[in-house]
Amino acid sequence: MQNIGEKFYDGSAELGTFTTIIKSIVTVVIALVLIAIGIYLYKLDQSDLVDGTATVTSSDCVPNRDSKGNLKYSCNLGVKYVVSGKEYTGTIIKTGNMTYAVGTLVDITYNAKNPAEVKDSALRYKTIAYVMFGIAVILLLGTGINYYMTSRFKMYAAAEGASTTLSILSSPFRSNYGGTFSPL
Repeated sequence: MQNIGEKFYDGSAELGTFTTIIKSIVTVVIALVLIAIGIYLYKLDQSDLVDGTATVTSSDCVPNRDSKGNLKYSCNLGVKYVVSGKEYTGTIIKTGNMTYAVGTLVDITYNAKNPAEVKDSALRYKTIAYVMFGIAVILLLGTGINYYMTSRFKMYAAAEGASTTLSILSSPFRSNYGGTFSPL
C-alpha cells in the first residue's frame, strides 16, 4: 500500500510526463513554423540589393521619446551616392539615438538594376532566415532534452509535475501588472 507521499510523487510524475508531451508537441509545431518561414525568406531573391555609402545632403530630424522615455530621432535624410561613376540622389529614413549633419557618411542599400531606388541599409532576408533556423534548432534541442529527461528519470518528471501544480495554484494570486495579489 502506498503512502500519501508516494501517491503524490507518482501523480506528480504522471502530470510532468503529460505536460512535457503537450509542451513538446507545441514546441515542435512552433519550430516547424519557424523553419517554414525561414525557408520562404531564404528563397526570396535579394541578389539585386547592394550595400554602399552615401553623403547626407539634407537632414530633417524629429525627436521623440520611446516607451522607456529615451530620446530617439526619426531623420528624413537627403543623400547622394555614386554607382558605376554616375551620381544619384535619394531620400532615406533613419531612426536612432543620433542626428545626422550635412556631409555625414551613412550606410545605404540600393537596387543594382535600378540604382535610383535607395533605402537605409537593409538586413537581408537570408540573415533573418538563419536566425529563425537557429531559434528552431535551439527549441528542438531544448524540448528534446526535456522530453528525454522526463521519460528517463521519474524524479525529473515529478519535478515537472510539481512545477506545473505550483504554477496552477499560484496563478490566481498574480496580478496583471507583474506584482503579487494583495487582498488589501
